[in-house]
Amino acid sequence: MGNFVFIVKEIWHTFRDIRYSVNLGRIRAEYRPLLRNDDIKSYLSKLITLLEIKNVTGGGYIRAGRHYDGGYVMLNDFSGKKTAYSFGICDDVSWDSFFAKKQGIKVYMYDHTIQKLPSYNKNFIWKKTGICKEGCERKDLKTLKELLKSNGHSSERNMLLKMDVEGAEWDVLSSIDAGILNQFDQIVMELHGLLDFNKSEKILNSLINLNKNHQLVHVHGSNGSFSIPFQDRNIPNVLEVTYVNRNGRKFEKSGRFFPTHLDEKNNSSLPDILLGYWESD
Repeated sequence: MGNFVFIVKEIWHTFRDIRYSVNLGRIRAEYRPLLRNDDIKSYLSKLITLLEIKNVTGGGYIRAGRHYDGGYVMLNDFSGKKTAYSFGICDDVSWDSFFAKKQGIKVYMYDHTIQKLPSYNKNFIWKKTGICKEGCERKDLKTLKELLKSNGHSSERNMLLKMDVEGAEWDVLSSIDAGILNQFDQIVMELHGLLDFNKSEKILNSLINLNKNHQLVHVHGSNGSFSIPFQDRNIPNVLEVTYVNRNGRKFEKSGRFFPTHLDEKNNSSLPDILLGYWESD
């Protein structure tokens, strides 16, 4: 019986891998003609430049959050941190719990799509509110500036920020004042739709805004989506990123191969996305 189960599992894994490869091949074939377009090639080249990764000199890394989807690799430097902001909760509070329980940090949590948190902690402060761009007028959404003000954090610095808002990050990042982002020491998020060429200008402006005060130090491609090869890179449609504030830090060539030993597949049943060294020679 044991051998039979093993054989069935192996057949299923083989079938799954073939199906994944066929689907990926089909997607890449659809994108191949687009990669001959000069505007798209220019966008992807700029994207690679803006997503240049470096390593924090003398810094180490740690995984915050659960296994598979929901965890983020971060710089292991949380000294002096008292406050974190978390946007996009759904059914996962593992990142929030890491800081609320292990670090004793108060986590301000926001998601307008759920009725309540899946679990609670004395350091959780939750509101059924979402984040939006500057100038939005929806009652169930607030700007980061408004939320900081309402919580008495307009002048606070050295905070943490997590954002997984299914594509709404581009409206937020392209319109927000870089000075507000500068209040955060580390920023982790999922960047969705990097290969949506209709949003190329907004995406580039968002990354320019992020890069004003922060440095990209970690990347992980989400295998829940797809990737395409361009030049010497494998560019995912969805990318998990970690930024750290440049203030008081020195940086050097990364030299790390992605995914690292701290990264985990978002979808445990599919192969992870190979990014390699993700830096220019």
